[in-house]
Amino acid sequence: IRDSFWLAEWMRQFRDRLGPAVLEAEKRFSDGRWSTDVTAVVPLDEAMARLPAELAKPNGKVFIRP
Repeated sequence: IRDSFWLAEWMRQFRDRLGPAVLEAEKRFSDGRWSTDVTAVVPLDEAMARLPAELAKPNGKVFIRP
């Protein structure tokens, strides 16, 4: 996560707000108000071989599927 440097600090400072914030974020993703780019979904047994190439692609996330 590129923005984890500020997210971790926010989580420490606003621990009491974390639950409601997570629920709201989940709601926004599930109802379509938010979305994210996914570059690839990689099966776990292929992760070591495929991750370097997938992570080299711009603007997306790589999910590892169990």
